[in-house]
Amino acid sequence: MDTARCILDNRVYNAKEFSRLDSTEIQQKRYVLACKECNETAAFCRASSKGRVAHFKAFHAEGCTLAEAEPIDGEYGENADQIENLGERIIVNFNYGITNTSA
Repeated sequence: MDTARCILDNRVYNAKEFSRLDSTEIQQKRYVLACKECNETAAFCRASSKGRVAHFKAFHAEGCTLAEAEPIDGEYGENADQIENLGERIIVNFNYGITNTSA
């Protein structure tokens, strides 16, 4: 989920903006978040070294349209690249498909 509402200041943050807050403020606010549509509990997840961008996770109410982009059991499955890669980090493997024929 890209956006969430902070219960402390009633402000809607996008994940990229939230990740730029100072570490003290992130610690204070990361678990006092809610889905901006259904108001269910949300939490902030930092960007990972494996390419997953910063995002919010929530326990959505039934029928919440923002739940559609949430992973099932923590996995995005075969659509991982489309959901996680926002063009901020691209890895190119120039050797993909090349076989070494010199022996």
